[in-house]
Amino acid sequence: MFLKKMRLAAKPRTIVSLAGEEMKKDVTTNLQLNLSRTVDLLRQKNHCLEKYYWINETEMVKMKVGDFDSIEEFYFARNRILEAINLLDDELAKLTQQQSHAVPSLGTAAEVEAILQAKDELVRSILDQDMQILGLVDREKSEIIRELKSTQTTKKAVGAYAQSERMKQLERED
Repeated sequence: MFLKKMRLAAKPRTIVSLAGEEMKKDVTTNLQLNLSRTVDLLRQKNHCLEKYYWINETEMVKMKVGDFDSIEEFYFARNRILEAINLLDDELAKLTQQQSHAVPSLGTAAEVEAILQAKDELVRSILDQDMQILGLVDREKSEIIRELKSTQTTKKAVGAYAQSERMKQLERED
């Protein structure tokens, strides 16, 4: 009878320990899925940064030859990419909170580090491009201002000449 009680007492513990192991497996599986999703989101973010980089490159070629006709579309495309990056960042923040206790494998950690290094390089390149773009836009803006001032000066000169001609004509008529 004593052995029978021990067996009955042991069974619930076994079931509880089995349930605990299953829960641990589920948690581990979820953490692995979250880590995998995190890596995927980081890759997507780098892909967006690459698009941003190439949009800048393409537009800079046009700007260098004075073609600013597609500047609005250029800024619109960049803003759409920035919005996508913000969405990715939001999702990454949520996943990071969920997996604060997760310990990635060495392979995953190395992969994340490589992705983050690539992101840093892209961001540096984009910042350099943006400085060049600002310079090109500023140069074009200065040129437009010079042209406007020149046009105003020409208008004044033509106006003064026309006034002078009218005055001469009025004097001849008198």
